[in-house]
Amino acid sequence: MIFRSPLPRCRRIVLVGVATLASCAPAPPPKVVSAPPPAPIPAPATVAPASWRDGPLTEGTWRYVPGEVVSSARYGRDGASPALIVRCDRTTHQIAVLRSGLAAELSFMMSSGVERRAAGRMDEAAVPMTGVLLAANDGLLDRMVFSRGRFAIGAPGLPVIVAPAWAEPARSIQDCRK
Repeated sequence: MIFRSPLPRCRRIVLVGVATLASCAPAPPPKVVSAPPPAPIPAPATVAPASWRDGPLTEGTWRYVPGEVVSSARYGRDGASPALIVRCDRTTHQIAVLRSGLAAELSFMMSSGVERRAAGRMDEAAVPMTGVLLAANDGLLDRMVFSRGRFAIGAPGLPVIVAPAWAEPARSIQDCRK
């Protein structure tokens, strides 16, 4: 009888196992394909406000100018011609509402909508202004000063003037009602 040692057979099995494992080496990593750079995200478009109510106020502040016969409230930037004037003439009990620029028509806009369109042309201190004369008791004036925080006066071909409904124009209007 021929005696064979189990060791060589084990050695063969081990060698076969090692050879098998060596053939199972991991595959090379996939090639990394760089994606094209993402398209730039467009900057948000500046959207014009839907109406004068949503846009910014015209730059400026109100100033009340008292007087014995004529008082006024003037709106605009310091050191510049006023953009808007509400002027009381106590002798005639009339209020002149003037805005900068010359136009054939003015549109008065309050929180309740366009209240009135009016025609007129005037000059204030050699600065071209368009305006209307209103009786001191005209309800438009009350709606203007009691508008919800702001009111606007527009004119064809000119930017809309949006002013805060502060006390100064109401004070000038009240001067004519005394």
